Amino acid sequence: MTKRRSFSDKFKATMALEALRRDRTAQEIAAKHKVHPTQVTTWKRQAIDRLTGVFSDKVRRAEDNEAEVKELHAKIGKLAVESDFVRRQGFWNQRRLKLRESSAHLVDCIMQRAGGDASVALRVSFV
Repeated sequence: MTKRRSFSDKFKATMALEALRRDRTAQEIAAKHKVHPTQVTTWKRQAIDRLTGVFSDKVRRAEDNEAEVKELHAKIGKLAVESDFVRRQGFWNQRRLKLRESSAHLVDCIMQRAGGDASVALRVSFV
């Protein structure tokens, strides 16, 4: 019993292309490369059937990429809003600290003028 031959994908593709060119018949191509004519015809049919998949995959990939790009743009927008919010929060936190420092300084000044009496200082600061 003889061992089955296996052919590379590249070899099958060249056989199918030769058959699609129609320069020679399947018989002539098969004889030249020492394969069965039915095999050449089968590879030709497979190439024709799968040819539409080459173009449809690109369209599908492009649609997938568009969806991914839209999703990424949405994430970028969300992150930009969050970044702006955090930046503004930082500004207001700094502003609060400055106000506390300045109000503490004012209370100290009032207490010094009042002679250290806290009740007078508080009455003066709220007036």
